[in-house]
Amino acid sequence: MVKEQAEPEIVQWVQETLASGRVPCLIRDMLLQNNYSLAAIESVMGSAYPPENEAMVPFHDYQAFANIALTRDSHPEFSDRIIRRVDNDKLQLYVIDDFLNDKECSELVDISLPIAEPSLLANGQPIQGRTSTSCYLKPEHGAIVGQIDAKIARLLGIQLGFAELIQAQFYEEKQEYVSHADVFGPKVLAEARRTLLHPGQRTWTCMVYLEVPEQGGNTRFVELDMEFEPKLGTAVAWNNLYRDGNINYDSRHQALPVVRGRKAVITKWFRDEGTGNVFF
Repeated sequence: MVKEQAEPEIVQWVQETLASGRVPCLIRDMLLQNNYSLAAIESVMGSAYPPENEAMVPFHDYQAFANIALTRDSHPEFSDRIIRRVDNDKLQLYVIDDFLNDKECSELVDISLPIAEPSLLANGQPIQGRTSTSCYLKPEHGAIVGQIDAKIARLLGIQLGFAELIQAQFYEEKQEYVSHADVFGPKVLAEARRTLLHPGQRTWTCMVYLEVPEQGGNTRFVELDMEFEPKLGTAVAWNNLYRDGNINYDSRHQALPVVRGRKAVITKWFRDEGTGNVFF
């Protein structure tokens, strides 16, 4: 029997789920599966209700992901930036100095720091070996969030429909994140759709330093035996997958402990499943 009105607990669930950054079309589809009418769903989702033809679409052309705008000799929008490919034969890895200016960095820190909490998994469990605080940034947190969101997407050349929200991370003295890769195993990918998390495998990672510690806090790529010292406004981006879509574990990296001061970064992850067009 079709349900024409959502119960109060469903209304609350939708509001909380939308606030947590879940993909709206997944929420709509979950409600449809539970026999709610489109009118009832639109009523409870309000302005977040997605176009009725919008759905999560897999895009598994990993050759295309390996040839995004960032990787080309001449970037169509960032010709004023020096985009450096880090020389190695294991990983697509790029550094962009002065990607964000001092004002952009400080605004993002001011927004993020008051709402940052201990970094947890999506199920609320602690992340082993990660002692930072973090938060996700949404448009309602300020116009700067949408501006930087779009700026990162244009840098890589991948549309925001195939991206996660920006995550801000803070590392105080002695805090770190041990060696890890930004990808998901099969069980996590299967669970993602069931729990309304953003489905799909992570493709590219883009990280930007917002605040530089006095000492420590380097980003180390373990398999490359290579470290990057935090530099204000610098972006570091890498492809987590091979050209055939298999996980490239040479992307393992770690946030070394901060010795003195505080480090702040933002990270944006892109996926192989999303909505709309993939590339600009």
